[in-house]
Amino acid sequence: MSLEISRSYSFSYNRPLEEQNRDEIFKGPLADWARERREMYLEVADPMHLYFGFKEGQPHTAAWIFRHLMDGETGQTHWMFHVACDCMPEADSLDEPDIMYSCEVLAEALIDRAMTEGTKFIRPDLGQSILDILEQDRKDPKRWVANYINGQHEVPMLALMLGRHPDDVTEVAHDLEEFGAIELEEETLRLAA
Repeated sequence: MSLEISRSYSFSYNRPLEEQNRDEIFKGPLADWARERREMYLEVADPMHLYFGFKEGQPHTAAWIFRHLMDGETGQTHWMFHVACDCMPEADSLDEPDIMYSCEVLAEALIDRAMTEGTKFIRPDLGQSILDILEQDRKDPKRWVANYINGQHEVPMLALMLGRHPDDVTEVAHDLEEFGAIELEEETLRLAA
């Protein structure tokens, strides 16, 4: 089933007006969840890119969000980028991320992002294309090169981005892993440490 993303919006955070616009645009269950995380845990969960669609006839938002978290026990902080949607509050409260990852609007946002961003990385050498995508994600994770969590990519999404069959991507990924360039765990790729 193909869904339509009704519109999308990206924030550069270079202008003070963008923050005001973000608050006007970023609404719904995911925005409420982000505000609650800020109030309860002093956690930042800000959208970098928003996609707006419909799920079961209702508006539904998918987003690439920046999170700055603090470990309550150690006090250490860390940050990451990851995909989320209006299913996040339910998935988070039940500790069931698959609720969110099975969302059609989220999937459509990932596909849309892969089709727009992926074309920028197509090279004659598939291995070089994969490495370029992983390097870009490491250098500039806020750009969102169609992955679920910054630093890692899934074989099916890379295949879609690069217009290749997943088996071709897997085969090249195994070669790259043999050379020590990447780590491959089932269908998840990341640059070697």
